[in-house]
Amino acid sequence: MDRRDFIAASLAAAGLSAGQAQPPSAYRFSPCLNEVTTLAAPFEQDCIAYSEAGFRHIELWFDKLRQQNLKPAEVTAMLRDHGLTPVSACASEGCLWRGQGPLDKQLPEIEGSFELAQSLGVPRYVVFSYASGSVTPDDQHEAAARLAREAELAAKYKVRIALEFICRSALIGSLGTALKVLREARQPNVGVCLDVHHFFAGISKFEDLKDLRPGNIEHVHFHDLPDTKPRELLSEPDRLPPGEGVVPLRLITAALARLGYAGNLSTELFGDQFTKGDPRAVARRCFEALGPYCAPTS
Repeated sequence: MDRRDFIAASLAAAGLSAGQAQPPSAYRFSPCLNEVTTLAAPFEQDCIAYSEAGFRHIELWFDKLRQQNLKPAEVTAMLRDHGLTPVSACASEGCLWRGQGPLDKQLPEIEGSFELAQSLGVPRYVVFSYASGSVTPDDQHEAAARLAREAELAAKYKVRIALEFICRSALIGSLGTALKVLREARQPNVGVCLDVHHFFAGISKFEDLKDLRPGNIEHVHFHDLPDTKPRELLSEPDRLPPGEGVVPLRLITAALARLGYAGNLSTELFGDQFTKGDPRAVARRCFEALGPYCAPTS
């Protein structure tokens, strides 16, 4: 029994086996690639590579578009020419922790990303917040209030927020806390961005998946992690395409299927072998890796 099977068996013994039985053929997830995965490539090369690999959905990286001085009309034309639909975009530090200063100072920049998302026809935008200082229970309530303000701003542009928890953050560092903040904010256009790296390498537990309710998950960053490092030392460049590591991904897809989630599984990789590699080869590798977890593409 390898480590992946051992983890899955242990979790099944803890009562999570029912969802795992969900057959992959019943999954309705769509494969997607986050373009940070090919960060060094020009945007048009991303479009060509992703389309040739079989992708129909793309997650935009707004900083990359800005650095390449691309206008919304240019981006839209390239996406259309290559049959790609933007389903999400990344990302803004949401300033949800009061220790980061007044939210009002950050809102104009965040609003600019919501506006860009609307102009590109992107339905959702990823917001995160990382806190490294002293955090109190009251900070969670403040985070919910700030998230509510950002959600109201996003609604003006008809954009949904995907709240991403960040492992090792002192605030909103787990799925459980993200759900509490989400529910306290009580905004209809906010859901959780479930990132497998931050879920597996942090303090989240697979039992937390049972607390999910339909509509809680807005977006999924879906990849794998190796067993070559202690979990405490895993970092963003360690991410691997799905199925190439030790994360029991079927438990996650089963939980998503139980919820009726029918969105994207977006692979988001940061290692130099991907971000500085041949975008065609990287896109093919990622599309093939996502295949076992997604519905067949037409």
